[in-house]
Amino acid sequence: MLQQRRTMLAALQADVAVLRKKTEFALNSKSSLVDAEKRLDGCMKKVEVLAEKVMKTREQLCNGSVSVAATLL
Repeated sequence: MLQQRRTMLAALQADVAVLRKKTEFALNSKSSLVDAEKRLDGCMKKVEVLAEKVMKTREQLCNGSVSVAATLL
């Protein structure tokens, strides 16, 4: 009976050790994923700013082109 309990205790300790390793790996993986998401978010914000600049420049060019075309006529 005592031997069975010792065996069960050893098995439970092994299970706990495995779960700790899995938890540690999951937390480390999550940390990397969170960092990647933050970098992606920062890049997306930069893209939005650049897209806005491009649209404004395009609008200015279109307005300038219309003015030049009207002057030529």
